[in-house]
Amino acid sequence: MKHTVRYISAIISLIILVGAFAGCAPAGIGDDSSTGSNSTSATPAESSRTHDENGYILDSLPETLNFGGEKVKFLYWSDAPYTDFEAEASEDKIINAINTRNVSVAERLGIEFDWIGIPGNNKNRESFATTVRGSTETGSGDFDILAAHSLVGQDLFVQNLLSDLNENKYLDFEKPWWPRQLTEAASVRGRLGFASGDISTNMLWYMTVIFYNVSLAKEQGIEDLHDVVLDGKWTLEKFETVIKDTYRDMNSNGIKDAGDTFGFYCPKDTIDSFLFGSGIRVIDHDADGNPRISDDYGSEKTIKLVERLCKTFYDTNDAMTGSAYNGTRFAGGEYMLYSAYAHNAAIQFKDVSFDMSVLPFPKYDAEQEDYITTESFSYSIYMIPDDAKNKDMSGAVMEALASAAYRTTTPAIFEVSLKSRYALNNKTAQVYDLIRGNICFDLGRMFGANLDNKTHVAFRNSIANNNPAWAVTYAGLKSVLEAKLKYLFGN
Repeated sequence: MKHTVRYISAIISLIILVGAFAGCAPAGIGDDSSTGSNSTSATPAESSRTHDENGYILDSLPETLNFGGEKVKFLYWSDAPYTDFEAEASEDKIINAINTRNVSVAERLGIEFDWIGIPGNNKNRESFATTVRGSTETGSGDFDILAAHSLVGQDLFVQNLLSDLNENKYLDFEKPWWPRQLTEAASVRGRLGFASGDISTNMLWYMTVIFYNVSLAKEQGIEDLHDVVLDGKWTLEKFETVIKDTYRDMNSNGIKDAGDTFGFYCPKDTIDSFLFGSGIRVIDHDADGNPRISDDYGSEKTIKLVERLCKTFYDTNDAMTGSAYNGTRFAGGEYMLYSAYAHNAAIQFKDVSFDMSVLPFPKYDAEQEDYITTESFSYSIYMIPDDAKNKDMSGAVMEALASAAYRTTTPAIFEVSLKSRYALNNKTAQVYDLIRGNICFDLGRMFGANLDNKTHVAFRNSIANNNPAWAVTYAGLKSVLEAKLKYLFGN
């Protein structure tokens, strides 16, 4: 019989269940569940209802808001890994939920969607941005809403081609479907160019997690790591203890390589999850909202973290990093711990022969209050171009889509999982909720390419290249990074 924890996708959107345990309403992707004519003259405080019959928070859009059949031109990246946008009625419950969301929003607001999909993934980011520029720079108003790869909005933002979402009449960033961690990090002097949350199903799938071979850990006499996490004791020190002496030279070549058994295998692209998971920020804001290098980035804490990770990966056989994503080896039972993105549970790991679960990246130490999750880049950000013909309408549509997603698409993912033959494990459920409840969005990570990769990539490369001298590395990049910040943001 296959076991619970082997199928981690069963707990996607788990807040629904956790909310039930706690006796409160479900929350969205973010950790804050506060509530906060075209008939556009109606005032937002038109309804006294704050929750629906299922306990979900409702948005504050006026009940009489109607745009009289206006067409909403919606430009989206057609090569997104999972459907977020245009969708037909389908037997696939998640796809059907997206369709239901779209239809309900169109009917509610009296609009018609004009879906325009073009390639925009990591390889096609620039061509997508060029398409947007072609409209915004000429003021032709070709698009009302943009949904793009998370790294597309940065150039558009610094070029002042995006509307300030904080000024929009209908967007309410106090609602749980907009993660406050993102909106606060991405704001520059109070100006917000892009947002995301429940509106992007890809955000749920691209959280960086540590997959956990429960069976292999038990064979090694290791305690239940769910308990360690829930007790708040999953720290770097505990992590090092857990993976110690787990190495096995499986191919008998006398060389530490990816074909051996490790306590932990970490693909290079996920290394910086240790940085953010330790509560360290690269870029934060001064009192005026200007982006600045965080005091953390060149601190003794980061120096010690780099030294510690280099020692773990290179001075022991307990862990290994490399450019490859060796998910097949984890699926084959060769690694006890393996870092990757949450969607791997439903892609590579759904049929593994061992008990499997998921863990957050460890805290720096026991003094750190929360586990912190790093989001990968393959989620969608939503923007309103500065030349949109009716920015209030665009904002209302975004708010309605996000609100509806919180009540339809997010629960649908959960329902699909519940219909599987895998039951939920309560401990695993609680751990998952800790993971999704505190996602980090660092401005230095979001604008990394614009900052000459002197942010999280510099940290990542120090570990990947076994260069523990972070003080020297930081001294060499600090002035360049300060100059780039000044160039981009004018502070």
